[in-house]
Amino acid sequence: MEYNQFLTYILTSVQSFMGPDVQVSLHKVLKNNNIQLDGLMILPPGQNISPTIYLNAYYQDFLNGASLSSIVSAVLEVYENAVLSPPAGADLLHSFRDARNRIVYKLIHRQSNQSFLEQVPFLPFLDLAIVFYILVSAETREELTVTITRAHINMWQTTEDALMEAASVNTPLLYRCRCVALEEMVGELMREAAEPDISGSQPAGLLLQPPFQENTSPLPMYILTNHKRLNGAACLLYDHVLETFAEQAGRNFFILPSSIHETILVPHLEYLDREALNNMVREVNQTYVQPWDRLSDHVYYYTADTGSITVC
Repeated sequence: MEYNQFLTYILTSVQSFMGPDVQVSLHKVLKNNNIQLDGLMILPPGQNISPTIYLNAYYQDFLNGASLSSIVSAVLEVYENAVLSPPAGADLLHSFRDARNRIVYKLIHRQSNQSFLEQVPFLPFLDLAIVFYILVSAETREELTVTITRAHINMWQTTEDALMEAASVNTPLLYRCRCVALEEMVGELMREAAEPDISGSQPAGLLLQPPFQENTSPLPMYILTNHKRLNGAACLLYDHVLETFAEQAGRNFFILPSSIHETILVPHLEYLDREALNNMVREVNQTYVQPWDRLSDHVYYYTADTGSITVC
């Protein structure tokens, strides 16, 4: 079965299950780095907000042997787990006052997202862009979010600066910062792989918890992300995070953009070569990071004396 036939099958099967009164539709969705995905939306009568269920990965499951019936069941389960009551979603979309406490930000690459940035309010940060979205619900493992577009800020009669003011308060509270040694993060991931039921339920770590310790490995690395490991590169924007790391490390450091979900902080040691680090980032991006998760192809450098970040 070809991909377009697969999409049609899933659409018609879900429509048949939901009944004629429910609107089921497919949409092309522009994601990070100009990647287009196919999203399924299910809208019961009177409801104006629904999770977008991306079908691209399900097609790969089908090619790997998953049955069509199991995929339809999985899509319906995602929808059922993320369904909200209509008033909650409507209020957040139509009123800046109601949305204000749920507005958060994330970082994406500016040059790679020019088409997307024409549609949304953003603020520049180095060669990146700060974009905004509403965290509608985090009750399930699949968060329900709504990207804030220019249509929203026109309707709300607000500005990018007002979005940033709200997001600067909300994001550190809703996505608490973590900075841990690479070895510890790998251990966490291995434990979660062995016990998948606890995935995403780990208690939020505080900055540099456990306390920072000098790493004697040839390339000491510390993972900077948030407690959900979701859009965690935005922790670079949190107040005093980089300053605190520099103080505890006792030196300037490199910032390796691992993905939009995390960055890697590497204390500056004499033998470290900036171009070698840049080559490492590019190779990892091409080999291991999904195109829609890539943040940047080069490293950044934090100078403690000035509290500034520069592009290497």
